[in-house]
This record gives sequence, structure tokens and C-alpha cells, in this order.
Amino acid sequence: MEVTCECGRTRFTTPQAEPVDIWICYCDADKMSSGGACRINVFFDAETSQTYDAYLNGLGNGAHLRRYVRTTGSGHRVERVFCGECAVTVAIKPPASAPRQPWVAVPAPCIVGFDWERLKDTEKVIHCWTSKAILSTAIPEGIRHFAEQPT
Repeated sequence: MEVTCECGRTRFTTPQAEPVDIWICYCDADKMSSGGACRINVFFDAETSQTYDAYLNGLGNGAHLRRYVRTTGSGHRVERVFCGECAVTVAIKPPASAPRQPWVAVPAPCIVGFDWERLKDTEKVIHCWTSKAILSTAIPEGIRHFAEQPT
């Protein structure tokens, strides 16, 4: 899947053609950084791609990328990678200093041609931090959901 930012300077391909999971997250940090009621993060297994990892860590053509590392509500450290030109978040991943963890999440709107019908997939979709959802968010029947971080 091709990923891009608003200005088009950031472009890369996801490690696999199919995501592992799709999380619809209502945590405060995702609401703030997305500017909306939630963020839809599409998760991939990043263990298999060193080229992809190098780009997101600012090597080669990824030198324009910027990072923000924070501790999540569940105590994990994550790194938000964003375009240095238009400031659009293009990936969320463990920080480079962390022990190797095999995942990366891409905001769904950054995936070119993302199929929004995927949000009906009861096997892959998870709603998390629903305790922080604005108003009463309707979660479709059969979709997994958690008041906080899934365990």
C-alpha cells in the first residue's frame, strides 16, 4: 500500500500489502494529533523490512521526516513520525532506541486509495480507548472494543 502526506514529499510503501489490524483509537493523544474524534491506525508487521525502517528513522530519502516520542496512557513509548514540510503524521512506531518491536501503524487517510469498507472487518478492526470517545460513539455489532488499551 502506498503512503503519502498532504504535500507529497513523504512517500513510502507499507511493509506488506495487507494490514495485521486496524485500530480506531479515541485516546486523547490521537484525538489531538489527528484533529478529530479519533484516529484510524492501520497496523503492519515491520519486522521484515529494513529499507522501510531506515526511511522512517530518517536515513536516505527520509531525512526530512521529524519525530515526536511520548509515553502512552498504558506506559509504552511510541514515536510519531511526521513530514517536516506539511506536518502530517505518516507513521506511529516504537522509537528507534527501543528494543526491536515488529510493528508500525499508518493513519488510514495517508494510505492512497484506502478501502474504507475495511472498517467493517470483524477480524481486524479494534476500537480502543472507547472510555475517551466523544459523546456515545456507535460501535458496529461484532467489532472488538476496549475501554482502554487492548491487552
